[in-house]
Amino acid sequence: MLAAFFRRFRATPSELVTTCVVFFCIGVLMNSFGKWARIAEFRYWWQVGTCYLGFVVPLALFVRGLSLPLQYCVCVTAFIPLEVVGYAIGSSIAFDGNPFEAVFGIRNFTAVMVAGVALIPPIGLRIVERIRTLRAFRGVPRAVRPSARSAAD
Repeated sequence: MLAAFFRRFRATPSELVTTCVVFFCIGVLMNSFGKWARIAEFRYWWQVGTCYLGFVVPLALFVRGLSLPLQYCVCVTAFIPLEVVGYAIGSSIAFDGNPFEAVFGIRNFTAVMVAGVALIPPIGLRIVERIRTLRAFRGVPRAVRPSARSAAD
C-alpha cells in the first residue's frame, strides 16, 4: 500500500523538469497578479519556489491521473492547512480591502483563496501535458499525428 502511494510521484526526468518549470512560472504569475490586483502576496520572493516546487509540484504529481473533480477535492483538502497557516503566521499577506474581501467578506477570504488555488494543480497538469504532447510531435508531419487523424474521421 505504501509502495502504491509513492508510485504516484514517479516521473521521468523530462516530465519532472517540465512540471517544475510550468509550476514555477505559474507561481511567479500568481504572486505577481496577487500583488498587482492587491489581493495577496508572499512575504518573501523565494516563497514562490518553496511553495510551488516543494508543495504544489508533489501535489500535482500525486493527483495526476485522477478525474478532474477528484483532483480538485484532493487539492482543496491539501491547500487548507497551507493557506490557513500561511496567513496565520504572516508568510502570506492578504491586502486590506482586497476584492475577495469586498465580495465574500473578510471571514471568507481564506476559504475563497483555497477554492481558487486548488485549481492550480489540475490546470498546471493540463499545461504540462500539452507541452509534452507538442514536444513529442515536434518534426512529425501534421497528417501523421494521432490528433489530426482522429479529427479527420
